[in-house]
Amino acid sequence: MTAQPYTRLRQVCLATLDLHKHETALSRILDIQPCHKSKLDEFGLENSLFAIGGSFIELVAPIQENTAVHRFLDRTGGIGGYMAIFDCENTQIKKETALRLGIPPVHEREGASADLLQLNPKATGLTLVEFDHHKGGTDRFDAYEWAGDTWQDYINQTVIEDIAAFTFQCTDPKEKANLWAALTGKAAEHSVTESRIALDYGDLFFTAKKGANAPECFSGLRIKTTNKSSILKRATAEGYEVTENGFGICGVEFELS
Repeated sequence: MTAQPYTRLRQVCLATLDLHKHETALSRILDIQPCHKSKLDEFGLENSLFAIGGSFIELVAPIQENTAVHRFLDRTGGIGGYMAIFDCENTQIKKETALRLGIPPVHEREGASADLLQLNPKATGLTLVEFDHHKGGTDRFDAYEWAGDTWQDYINQTVIEDIAAFTFQCTDPKEKANLWAALTGKAAEHSVTESRIALDYGDLFFTAKKGANAPECFSGLRIKTTNKSSILKRATAEGYEVTENGFGICGVEFELS
């Protein structure tokens, strides 16, 4: 029996050279604790994950020289998210779709608990895209291998509820949204100011670059919160740049609603 197709927003990965600094600050700002930490020896990295409702924010930093994170930060100057990660019913189907679109994989794995597929960021544009399928994880609050066995115990929705959307800035938002719509298997909707893809959970928004010299990138998150003002006060106290509706960390704008 074939599983019902789905594509869901699930995790953002932010790259940094100072994991402890941003982990500590994010804990204070959002009133949450990391649900899982690990060493990713295959990539020369360490990470820290925060459960945000049924979604996740991951911080990743190098533990050796000349990693992909070093190259990303050198190339972008620290602007933009490192990875956008999605749940799906079958990573092989996503791979077949990506290849038809001329997007090759850069890393893939099939495991007892989860399968993953990472796609060439030069071909997808904007960021490194990963599709996962977690066995026993059909529901957003079920098994999620990357976050450990007890991640649900770390959910604290006192001030923050969930990640509602990823946002991207591009030279041609309509063109990029159409490509990602084909990749995700969802329709793109276009307006004068932005393009939108509604996933089975979460939305993707594509907007025009802010200036001719601005990079195309994974530029932000839209987050559901119960107390925006308290988050902004905490972000200010931690020394991060704050706007009327959000704050910036690791090159990504956290837009609060």
